[in-house]
Amino acid sequence: MREIVSWRWKKSLHKPISLSAFPGNKMKLQVPQMGCEKPIDQSYDLLSRPLPAFLLYCIPALLIVVTARADVSARTRTIAWTVSLVVLGTACIANSVRCGRMHCYFTGPFFLVMALATVLYDKGLLPIGNNGWNLLGLAILVGAIAFCCIPEVLWGKYRRRDPSA
Repeated sequence: MREIVSWRWKKSLHKPISLSAFPGNKMKLQVPQMGCEKPIDQSYDLLSRPLPAFLLYCIPALLIVVTARADVSARTRTIAWTVSLVVLGTACIANSVRCGRMHCYFTGPFFLVMALATVLYDKGLLPIGNNGWNLLGLAILVGAIAFCCIPEVLWGKYRRRDPSA
C-alpha cells in the first residue's frame, strides 16, 4: 500500500500531522495534500483577477440566465447563448494554456460543444424535442458544475509542467 501512496502522491506534497492529542502517542501521520500544487504561473490565472473573471465568466453566464426566460425569442436566445458559450469556452481554453488551470482543460471544449449544440437546435438539426432549450440549459448547468469541480478534486487546481519538457 505504501508503494501505491508514494506513486500516487509525491512525497513533497505530504504534510506530517502529529497525533499527540492522544496521551503517549508520538506518531506522525503523512497525509497527501491534494490540490495544493504550485501552478505553472498563478499570476496568469484569469479567475484570480476580478475584472477579467467578471467580464469573461460572470457576464456570459448572466446573459445565459437572463435569456433563458420563456418570453425571449428563440433567435435571441440562440445568439445570446452561442456568443456567451463561445466566450466562456475561449476564455477557458486560453486560461488552460496561460496558467494550467485544471478544470479549464475540460470546460473550454465543453462550452464550445454546447455553443454548437445551441446553433444546431435552433436550425432544427438537433432533434431534442419541444423542451430542447430546457434540456440544453440543464446540460450546460450540470456539465459546467461537474467539469469545474471533478477535475480539480482528482488532479488538483493547476496542472504541473514536466520539468524535462
